[in-house]
Amino acid sequence: MATAAQIRANRENAQKSSGPASDSGKEKSSRNNLRHGLTGGALIFLEWENPANFDELWEMLKEEHQPSTATELLLVEKMAQHYWLSQRALTLQTRNVL
Repeated sequence: MATAAQIRANRENAQKSSGPASDSGKEKSSRNNLRHGLTGGALIFLEWENPANFDELWEMLKEEHQPSTATELLLVEKMAQHYWLSQRALTLQTRNVL
């Protein structure tokens, strides 16, 4: 258990380190734990991936399935994302890109 002096020292030290202040520093630190982009809430593109290829896949699937409701559109979007991520996983298994 920490002593009162240790707790006080920790609080004082915490005031000195507030993290990045600039927008670019905040952006960089927000990706500190990004390794493979296979988990998380948003689809991100790694530096060796071409977002235009994803857009092309997304458009082809929309054209083929012609979603007419919000649910159908969501399902087609998820189909594109899951395919994209499965291809990323296969690439990561076969070559060292990280």
